[in-house]
Order: sequence, then C-alpha cells, then structure tokens
Amino acid sequence: MINIKPLKAYTDNYIWLLETNEEVSVVDPGDAKPVLDYLSKTNKNIRDIFITHHHFDHTAGVPELEKIISGSIYGPKNSYELINEKVTQGDTLSSLGIKFDIIAVPGHTLDHIAFYNEENNILFCGDTLFAGGCGRVFEGTFDQMFESLNKLKQLPDSTQIYCGHEYTKSNLLFSVEVEPKNNDLIMRNTEIDNLLTEHGSSLPSSIGLEKKTNPDLLDVLFVENVGNFVCPAEFEIGEHFKVALLSITEGEDKPLKYPIMFREADLILITKVDLLPHLNFDINELKSNIASTNPKADVIEISSITKSGFDLWQDWISKKILKFKNN
Repeated sequence: MINIKPLKAYTDNYIWLLETNEEVSVVDPGDAKPVLDYLSKTNKNIRDIFITHHHFDHTAGVPELEKIISGSIYGPKNSYELINEKVTQGDTLSSLGIKFDIIAVPGHTLDHIAFYNEENNILFCGDTLFAGGCGRVFEGTFDQMFESLNKLKQLPDSTQIYCGHEYTKSNLLFSVEVEPKNNDLIMRNTEIDNLLTEHGSSLPSSIGLEKKTNPDLLDVLFVENVGNFVCPAEFEIGEHFKVALLSITEGEDKPLKYPIMFREADLILITKVDLLPHLNFDINELKSNIASTNPKADVIEISSITKSGFDLWQDWISKKILKFKNN
C-alpha cells in the first residue's frame, strides 16, 4: 500500500515521501536531515528521488541522500547536476510500482516539471501550483506560467495536489480580497486554521477545490492599469488582450491626441453613453477617429446606468477565452 507523508523543512517547505512498508521515494529534498531522521526512525530505505526544479530549497539534501539511494534521481533536463535520469514532457517513469507521467510546467523556473499518477490521483507540482495560489515567476514568463497552470487545471478534479510550500493561509487571505463573494473560498478560509492545528498541514489540496477557490486558476484575469493616456499602453505585462476605456465626457478627439492607447487596444469600450442626450457629443466622429487610429479594434458602447452593452462586452470576453483555449 502506498502512503504519502509530508516532512517539514526550513520555515515552510515540504519534502514529500512516497512510502511503502519497506521503502520511500523522496520528492524535492531541500534538506537531508528530516529525511534521514525519518529513515532512522522507521528503518526504511530510499528508492528514488524526484526533483521538480533546481532551486536550492528543493535540492540541497540531494548530495547526502544520493549516497544511500538504491534507484535513480529523476528531474528536468538542463537542471540540477546530480540528476542522473533526465525527464521531460511526455516521458514516464516508475517508482515503487507507481507510474508517473511528466508534465512540463515552466514559469517559476524554465526547467520546472510535475510528476503525475492518474491511477492514484497524485500530483507533485513543486512551486507551480499552490493551495490558493501559484508560484512566483522567476525565470520564465507570465505567459508560460499561465499555460502551465492551464495544463494542471485540465487534470481530473479528484487529483490530489502535493506542492512545495505551506502558503495556504496567506494565499487565502489574499484570495478573499480578490473574490469577496466566493462562498467556497470564504468557507475554506474559515476552516484553514483548524486544518493546520489538527493536521499540521493544509495539504493535499485537489484540482477541484483549487478551481473553486484559487484566483490563479480563473479563466480570465483583469489587470487594471490606471494612469495617463500614454504610459499604460506602452508596456507589455504578459497580457493576451488590451482593452481601452474612453468616456464620452473626454471628447471625440482623444484617439488622435493620444494614439498609443488606442493603437494598442484590441477592444475600445465607449462608456457613459447614457449621457449622450445631454451632451454636445458626436459619437460617429469618435468612432471615425478610432478607426483612423486602429481600424482593427472592436468598439462597444456601454453604460453602467442602463447596463446597455454589457452583454456585448461579456460575449466579447467569452469568445476570446474560447478562441485562446482552442489555440
């Protein structure tokens, strides 16, 4: 029978043990001591070591543990020097009789991989996906991280997530601010203290739970970049689409005066159109100026008072999400 046991390291790291009655395989041993102490206590041996990425707090225990393993050190290509079985997307391996598929999940680091066993719903994902959050982007790009999270999101909801750190409480506090009306998230946040007190760990989580409560697994994320008409549009931040808002109270000539914002936009929302009967404003002139600056941009008129145009805005978002996923 397979058991998965957490060992604590440093302040918040997890070292995961895949355990039978006689042996263990170790995931991301950032410190050898907790592993050696457990082996001494249980009189067990190490079969294999799994490495998700090269960061010190996930590999520092390998040199000492390497001396006593009977199997292999599995990890990503172009990564940690002591890895003797290099694996990548699409590869499989077997440890303690369990088959693992390798999933490439760059973003946190360029070499990052995850180990997935479908039969037992096991996912060792290192610092890519956390309970209530995701890893920081150190070496990769935000686009890579988005793609990696989307890969993991496609796994069955029953998949158990064994990640590299105990960040759940702080992640949930932030998540509640992002989604204050998410009842699943609110309930999870109220339960986290009891879970940590009773079990000493908030893990494992599951793909199903994260899809309900983890903002980093949302289908769409809005980044509001407030500033003057020039600065926000000049910088790439890893977004897939740019949307510009223009109130009719700002005048028909804004696309001509500040062309960068409108030239870079995929969609332009003309807001406060409920005020049109009360202003000396020519909306056709505005649309003509937009077209001369960016003929490819979509344009939608909306009003937060009458709610007109919001269905078109939502439909635009839905179609972009669908197109992005299909690509």
